[in-house]
Formats: sequence, structure tokens, C-alpha cells
Amino acid sequence: MIGALVRGIADLRDARIRAALVAIVLWTVALFAAVLALLLVGIGSLNPGAWAAGLLPGWLANVIAGVLAVAGFAMLLWFLFVFVAHNVAACFHDRVVARVEEINYPELPPAPGLGLADSVTDSIRFTALLVAVNLVAAPIYLVGLLVPVVSLVLFYLVNGWLVGREYADIVILRRLSRAQAADWRKSHRRLLFVAGVVITFTMTIPVVNLLAPVLGAAFATHLFHGTRAREAR
Repeated sequence: MIGALVRGIADLRDARIRAALVAIVLWTVALFAAVLALLLVGIGSLNPGAWAAGLLPGWLANVIAGVLAVAGFAMLLWFLFVFVAHNVAACFHDRVVARVEEINYPELPPAPGLGLADSVTDSIRFTALLVAVNLVAAPIYLVGLLVPVVSLVLFYLVNGWLVGREYADIVILRRLSRAQAADWRKSHRRLLFVAGVVITFTMTIPVVNLLAPVLGAAFATHLFHGTRAREAR
């Protein structure tokens, strides 16, 4: 597994993979910038200064509202950046995996691929499930804040299985039917769980989380083909 992760990191040196990574980051940043702009415009239209008349000078109320909006947006950005980036990355995952295979496994026949529509649909479904599971687990996270290490461990455990499965599907559904993919996941469920925890961990590291959608796809590609090679031997 460590070898697969190292090879995935090495693949980020490829110009075409870096181009996909840059595109994902730029599109994600553009979406959040649009949300911030709409948020500030909405606050301006509410005119907080008028609501605070008699309590604070109008200009001060507007400044405070703007600062609170930006702070709230920063928290939203911290929690949702990777989820949004993952869904943007769904438009690029197939080409990233294809490029990783082209570089490292040139002997493979061309893959049918999953298709853009299926990739985006599966990605949205995954994000909805991930958000739902974390909302259910939120009370446990809050209790775990009393012992931060416990809260983090719970977060990684809760998300590890889902993330491992999702990133495996990005790779295996290009070459296997859904029934075959289910059998493969069942045979390697422990591997996928640990891989999912590793990918989830990269999502929580500032700056590194920008690389997570592409690194996760490359990592999963090497894991899949590594297991296939061992089984063939």
C-alpha cells in the first residue's frame, strides 16, 4: 500500500495530471468565489446598518456583518472544500486514471471508461451519502471534542470505508462490470478501508487537501492494478 501511495505521489509530476489538478483547483476556487460574492451582495441588500439603527453606527454594523460573513464563509470553505473539489474532479477523474495507466501500465488494453455522466452522478451520490453519514455522526464528534484525538479517530473511521469504496470505483468501474466490481471490493474490503482512511487523512491536511482528489485517484489506480498483478501471479 505504501508503494502505491508513493507511486501516486510520483505521478503528480506528469504535466497532464498536473494540468487536471490545476483545473480542478481553479474551478473549485471559482465556485467558492461566486458563493462569497453572492453572500456579500445578499448582506448588502439586507442593509444591516438600518437594522442596527440606534445601537451602532450604520457603517460599523455593515463592517461587522461583512466580517462575520467572511468568517462564516471561511469555516464553510474549510469543511466543504474537499467535497466540492471532489465533485468538480469527477469531470477529470477518468482522464487522470487513464493517464496513470498509460504511464505505469502501458501493456493494458484500452478501458471502456465509466463515462462523464456516470462519473458525475456517482460522485454526487457519494457526496450526499458522505454528508448524511457525517451528519448522523455529528453528535459523536461533538462529544469527542472533549478528547480531540478520539474525535479525529472517529472521523477517519467513519469516512474511511466510504472514501475507499468511492475512489476504488473510480478505477475499477472503467474495466469491470458493477457485479465484478462488487466482488472485487468484497475480496479487498480491508485494503479499501485502510486506503480510505489514508485518503481521508490527506483531505484534512491544509494545502495537501488540494491534491487529494487527484492523488486519491492515482493511489487507487495503483492499488487496483497491484492486487490484479498479485492475483495473476
